[in-house]
Amino acid sequence: MVEGFESIRIGNQALVTKKVQLYSDGKRSNTFWTLNEAVVKSDWGGAESYLVNDVESALDAMGTALRSKVQKFLSTSR
Repeated sequence: MVEGFESIRIGNQALVTKKVQLYSDGKRSNTFWTLNEAVVKSDWGGAESYLVNDVESALDAMGTALRSKVQKFLSTSR
């Protein structure tokens, strides 16, 4: 269900997005924020994810230990 528009911040950008709320068995579940029909932020019941332009942008936001594990996974899965 579209719940209107909401201002959010992603990095240093302020965006006015459309907020979409999902319901399961009549209860709120996941929430998504869209811009030009693309999902730019998701809330998975507390854990959040964001759209990034490339892998390096995603890796830059990670701590050293997690970044190392993800880089190892990516190098073996290509």
